Amino acid sequence: MTVADALDLSAYTAWANAAVLGAAEAAGDDAWTQTLGGSFPSLQSVLAHVAGGERVWLDRWTLGDAAPRTFPAWTASPSPADLRRAFADVGRERDAFLRSLTDADLAQP
Repeated sequence: MTVADALDLSAYTAWANAAVLGAAEAAGDDAWTQTLGGSFPSLQSVLAHVAGGERVWLDRWTLGDAAPRTFPAWTASPSPADLRRAFADVGRERDAFLRSLTDADLAQP
């Protein structure tokens, strides 16, 4: 994998997150927290988990052992706007991190 490949994957992730969040927003306010069942019972909780997971993994990449071991507090009850900001922030930071690497860095375990 090259840095260019990783940046392409990051761009796809940003597009997919925006598309899914857009669809969730289009479902309306009532659907946002409606209990649907499953491991993550609502649209809000699923998307909070995705955004929180992306933050956790980025922190692990950039902070190593100093990375927090739990999801950020904002994942408890975010609004769609909160998630848009979270996805944008992590995407921007992820791309900056990826640009700091070389192809040889990505070849390491």
